[in-house]
Amino acid sequence: METEHKTEFTKAFPADIPLISKMIEKLYNGENTAFDETKVNSALLELIEDESYGACWILTSGADCAGYMIIGSAFSVEFGGRTAFIDELYISENYRGKGLGRKALEFAENYAGEKGYTYLRLEVELSNTTAQKIYRANGFKEHERYIMTKKLK
Repeated sequence: METEHKTEFTKAFPADIPLISKMIEKLYNGENTAFDETKVNSALLELIEDESYGACWILTSGADCAGYMIIGSAFSVEFGGRTAFIDELYISENYRGKGLGRKALEFAENYAGEKGYTYLRLEVELSNTTAQKIYRANGFKEHERYIMTKKLK
């Protein structure tokens, strides 16, 4: 019988950026997203140093790093003001299917509630049906919209 390890969420510090960056590279490669280490590390540092943007956590299971999660802060009139946005949630392959995603969503919901956010939102790749099932089971619903992006810089 496999022993369940306690999952912990530790707020990231600048010294954690190389570890997080390696996981981001794995996530981006799996989603066919361009990975630019310099831009990623710069954005992580800005996020970690200014809580008004949100926060980043390292997920551990026992003594092992099991993933990371980034929650950004946004504002939406439609959603009643300040909203939290799960920008990235990555669970290392060998920890998937062990309930860490569910625990991360619970943690995110508690964090957002404590910070006074009105909604918790996220995006998921259309092809990631496993994650979609987890999100639906945890109360997230689809909108009849596409997220569209335009690079400004």
